[in-house]
Amino acid sequence: MIMRYFRNDAKIIENQNRLRNILKESFIDCKTVSFYDWECPPRQIQTEENGLKWVNFNVDLKSVVAGKKLDYYTELPKIVSKTKLIKKILDILDTSGIKYMFYMLVADTNALYLYPDSAKRIGYSCIKKLSLRFRDLLQEKADILYGRNKIRVILYTCLQDKFKREYERNFRMVYRDLNSRKNLIVPQSILKDWRKYLIGHVGLANGLEKQKEDLAKRVIASYAAEGIVFSFLDKSRIFPNPTWVNLEEPFFTGATTELLRKRQDISPFPKLYFSRK
Repeated sequence: MIMRYFRNDAKIIENQNRLRNILKESFIDCKTVSFYDWECPPRQIQTEENGLKWVNFNVDLKSVVAGKKLDYYTELPKIVSKTKLIKKILDILDTSGIKYMFYMLVADTNALYLYPDSAKRIGYSCIKKLSLRFRDLLQEKADILYGRNKIRVILYTCLQDKFKREYERNFRMVYRDLNSRKNLIVPQSILKDWRKYLIGHVGLANGLEKQKEDLAKRVIASYAAEGIVFSFLDKSRIFPNPTWVNLEEPFFTGATTELLRKRQDISPFPKLYFSRK
């Protein structure tokens, strides 16, 4: 039943055989499936008096979680913008008989690794407080909308804490490769997709070519490093059978997550895309 629903509603399902197997194991042997998606901390483009632009994470979190946009580029949390779809997915999972957890992972690595200049400006302790505040507001909202603990909102940095060294090592490897002339890891098609997507997604205006190019490389490095961390989380049973319920991100995000896994002969994990992007 659950596979039938996913095939009917998801635009694309990657690694269907693996998904079918882990659902069967969950139903028969009560093995947990970790369904998840991401929530990005809200941000705004800040313009200084001298015209310098940078990405500010110290924004009105409460308004954003309440579903109010701060500007055109505000990314509303999926918990409040995708309620109908999430409720439908949770209902299907609840009636399927499988053992599962549904997570929303706060991408608190964003400010630390994607926008290092912003983290320095705001301060690392402030970034941590903002991330915790965003997580708490999201959990409170999720409990109201879906029922207490139906969705667990957790910081990604806490989830990957034991494997931070592996994350940073793989992040640096991909980032350096993208800045080299050879560029052996990332296909040009993926780099091109990210360059195009991030312009509208973040709101970096024309003229900020250096910042946009560096951001694209850092985003790719982060997704690739996360793919490796998910393999460690799966093996350690901290986050067993990761299955990405991708509610709105484009298809190439999954391929980015698999970049290093493929190079290391790690099997891809299931991904369900509900967006037409």
